[in-house]
Amino acid sequence: MSSWYSFSPNGRWLVFSSKSRSPYTGLFLTHLDEQGNDSPAIFIENSTAANRAVNIPEFVNIPPGGMAKIDLPAAEFYRLFDLAAELAAKGQDEAAIAAWKKALEVNPDDPFANNNLGLHLMAKGQLDDAIPHFVKAVDLKPNYADAQNNLGIALLQKGKVDEAILHLETAEELDHKKTETYYNLGAAFYMQGRISEALAQWRAGLRVDPDDLPLLGQAAWVLATNPKASVRNGDEAVELASRAVKLSGAKDPAALDTLAAAYAEAGRFPDAVQTARLALALAPAPLAEDLKARITLYEANRPFRDKP
Repeated sequence: MSSWYSFSPNGRWLVFSSKSRSPYTGLFLTHLDEQGNDSPAIFIENSTAANRAVNIPEFVNIPPGGMAKIDLPAAEFYRLFDLAAELAAKGQDEAAIAAWKKALEVNPDDPFANNNLGLHLMAKGQLDDAIPHFVKAVDLKPNYADAQNNLGIALLQKGKVDEAILHLETAEELDHKKTETYYNLGAAFYMQGRISEALAQWRAGLRVDPDDLPLLGQAAWVLATNPKASVRNGDEAVELASRAVKLSGAKDPAALDTLAAAYAEAGRFPDAVQTARLALALAPAPLAEDLKARITLYEANRPFRDKP
């Protein structure tokens, strides 16, 4: 698995993941003549990926045993690619980064390897190193939705919101089923103060997957706590946050915190106090301090308002 990261407007970090490209495999080929006689099978390594084809002369006059294997010039690249993916799946990030780099030394123009190396570098906070690999991936393969999304996330974290939106919009156009793109594009709009457009993105993502936890939590938080009355919707916030709490088994303090804020916006202050206390029992130190302050508000029958 490879990971990419984005942040919610209320400061909670979220992690999204996608599978690396499937491991490369090979195939056996044989030739049948007009009499139905077949030649000895030959093995062609790393030849069944979607982006390559096997092409050998149809009439090759080779005696039996004369050819047992065809070595592809790119075989070393695919070996390194598979090694890097395997290391990444085991959580050996430093070794995976080294393997991706070696693979790109063999074939610097593979968009998938560039994207995957960029993901690992971004996860380590090395944005300046990651961004060129994402740029190269989208230059090589403009319809690569994952790379467009990842470039958008990296640019968001660099504060280049306008540029990020262009790539995130492209990613969404290329693949309407990836909920993380709806989340990230909504976050970019939110950072620009385009709240209605942000909510529209998150709601669209929830139509794709009604049980997407990051989308549920983010939309519910904004609907419950935004300073603008025209944005808030307590009933919808309670509905979304309740689903998030249920899906997380009532063990996620952030989801419980959001539900408490939604209850308060809906005027259900006893429920808000009870839920916030449940969140407090599970919360790490920074969130715990915030929850204590919010509980004081709810006990005074006052809802919480996020900063503009």
